[in-house]
Amino acid sequence: MRLGDDTFRIEGTVEGPDGERRIAAAYQKSTRRKKVEVNGVEVERLSDALGTLGVVVLSLADVELVSGPPAARRRFLDILLSLVRPGYLAGLQRCRVAVAQRNGALRNAASSDELQPWTDELVSAGTSVMRARAEWVEERADGFSRYHEAISGGLGARLEYRSSVGPPGSLADGSTWEARFREALASAEERERQQGRTLVGPHRDDLNLSSAVADEEDRAIRRFGSGGQQRTAALALRLIEADTLRDRAGVEPVYLLDDVFAELDRQRSGSLVALLEDGRCGQAVLTAPKPADIVLRGGLEEWSISGGRLER
Repeated sequence: MRLGDDTFRIEGTVEGPDGERRIAAAYQKSTRRKKVEVNGVEVERLSDALGTLGVVVLSLADVELVSGPPAARRRFLDILLSLVRPGYLAGLQRCRVAVAQRNGALRNAASSDELQPWTDELVSAGTSVMRARAEWVEERADGFSRYHEAISGGLGARLEYRSSVGPPGSLADGSTWEARFREALASAEERERQQGRTLVGPHRDDLNLSSAVADEEDRAIRRFGSGGQQRTAALALRLIEADTLRDRAGVEPVYLLDDVFAELDRQRSGSLVALLEDGRCGQAVLTAPKPADIVLRGGLEEWSISGGRLER
């Protein structure tokens, strides 16, 4: 790949339980065309290739997962669950269409009867999306706390799904989710008509990340956590993402660490490396502007970029 080129193509061999597969991905900037091949055959839809290769990217920008708006955390959930949960992407797409159509109907002062079909579709699709998110959070909350404690050197943390429809009760009971969703929509209808938009649903939900960041009480890391504490929470999120991909595919994902140590202190850097080296056999690729930014216990094959060329 060269800076400024119109097209790039990346190829690689993936080893998994089913043997080797040749994966290729290409993109053309001028036409915005994306192309993915599996064993030399182009997939008809990019969504058909989701989950073929598990990759977890850890970068400085990950702090936005914690300090940024709820949309960043919803996007994290949606991308991950689209990879590991069959039917999630289709449900999410249905939900987005229903929200858009329902918003249009609200702006046009549609009657309750005219609004009802889009409300029914939103409840149907949105219930499946919210249940999937909440179930994943419940499954991974303990892991998030353990990773946060290991990286921070002592402080655990809480991971919770905060739904705009309120506490749903049993995660396994779809009827409970649906009933709460309909109840919340009915309660918000007057405000929705005033604002011309849907105020309840998966598009309004969030992940709550909290820890004892300011005193002995748990507080939102987004609001009260220091920069180091926010980065710790972001790293813990990425590690439970990796665990999810591994459990789904049966093999470790590829770990891409892009200058991730630059804004971590030595203790957190060392703890992260220990977590990556102990019990994780996936391939790891680390980048840093200078060797001193990387804290390693063992050796790695080193490459450098000089004059635009990759050299050993």
